[in-house]
Amino acid sequence: MAAPATRATLDLDRSKATAHPRLALLFALLALPGVTIAWDLPAGGFWTGVPCAIVAIVLGMRARPGRMATAAVVIGALALAFVAACSVLLSL
Repeated sequence: MAAPATRATLDLDRSKATAHPRLALLFALLALPGVTIAWDLPAGGFWTGVPCAIVAIVLGMRARPGRMATAAVVIGALALAFVAACSVLLSL
């Protein structure tokens, strides 16, 4: 007679492990001075605000649905749009 096989189960629910809406909002709020005030630094808002905005968008998309996560995604996208608009306008 064969013994019953027991299998280890793997929980694939990512919402418990990766939902960080507060961290996403923190990075989004840090991206705002990074893309506005940091233009006097050598690389401007590219090396301070843009990475914070990207991290905010990624963490916010993982933590959705929720108001904090949605706010983080919106603020991060606005920060990236601000950098893109300033880059285009300053190159003219």
